[in-house]
Amino acid sequence: MENKEEKYKKYLEDLLVKYNDLVWYARSSEKHEHIKGVKAEKMRIENKYTEECIRLVDVEEDNWQHGFNSGMLAALRLFSESDKQQAMKEFPHLHT
Repeated sequence: MENKEEKYKKYLEDLLVKYNDLVWYARSSEKHEHIKGVKAEKMRIENKYTEECIRLVDVEEDNWQHGFNSGMLAALRLFSESDKQQAMKEFPHLHT
């Protein structure tokens, strides 16, 4: 049985994966699809996060949504980093 701390860590890990995927997706483009695996990865992300991807390609929302996703990714990396001193030094760099 998972305790609250383990559930919280798993929740943070899941969010970290989500926002890493969404930031990667926003930074990818059709010009990258010739690279092996890129098209399949984009499709995986679109299927998993359909609504979020729709917002990323919406011309009225794309900059706001991408900024939000990038901020979430940076913050989640800060909170999930075991070396807090190093995390504070690197924040808010995304390394993606």
